[in-house]
Amino acid sequence: MSILDTLITDRVQDDARRARELCAKGWDKMTQADREAYLGGLKGGYGPTDMNRVVGAMEYIDARMKDAQRESVYVPTVVPHAVPVEFDENGMVTHWKRWSDTVWIDYDYADPLPWFVHLENINRLWVAARRFRAAVLARYDPDGNGYIPPDREIRPGDFCTVLDSVGLLELRITAVCPSSVTAAGVAWVVSESDTGWEAVLDYVRGPYPDIGNALSALKISCGADAVTDATFTLSATLRYDYDVTAGTCAVRWSPFMTWDEACTKYGLWDGAKPLTWDEAARGGAV
Repeated sequence: MSILDTLITDRVQDDARRARELCAKGWDKMTQADREAYLGGLKGGYGPTDMNRVVGAMEYIDARMKDAQRESVYVPTVVPHAVPVEFDENGMVTHWKRWSDTVWIDYDYADPLPWFVHLENINRLWVAARRFRAAVLARYDPDGNGYIPPDREIRPGDFCTVLDSVGLLELRITAVCPSSVTAAGVAWVVSESDTGWEAVLDYVRGPYPDIGNALSALKISCGADAVTDATFTLSATLRYDYDVTAGTCAVRWSPFMTWDEACTKYGLWDGAKPLTWDEAARGGAV
């Protein structure tokens, strides 16, 4: 058990409504049951105790990130305090004790800066917990020419490199291609679409702790008898249903010859050249 288990994650709107009602009623008008509920800590409220619990959770997460040799994104919130310590005969405050630390207390006066830092810490940790970056080649091009033989399988790992990932739940390869381009791989689920197919891997429950191995496990092949173009988009789902697209790769298969062979055998072709990325992505003709 860690401090994360102490966080309140099931607040609902009725909890917040109840807290507002009691605060608006005031102590003098509260019933005994109201006062007991108020003193016991309102689930719909967000006071100093809640703030300190969230701060402790953020510090815990930041420490675990450092243990994993990841860059720290947490900035301690300095909270200014002012507590009355001397009063006049009328009960008015004549002297305040002032200091600053990282603990929230009941007497804290309104200051937007600590709140801003507190919320920014939550946002930074939230973003750091769901990150996926990959470099996807514009065109799978093993020979520097834009064509590959139709009987050659390719692997998603061949046309992309995952640079960083945190909170990965699902990997997806979406293909826009004719039916002659197929895919299969252990733990990958391939389903047809209107424009081709989509291969999905449940990364959490899958057998691959390494993303590179997971991508390499999916084999894509072409059995066409004519020049065939396809585009593949790599995307991922991260924690909290956050989707990110890494990039798209274009592939052209030729059942006749590789581009090197074409340049050698048909050197008289006027202006023969590899397709540009834009042409390949559009399925442009030579």
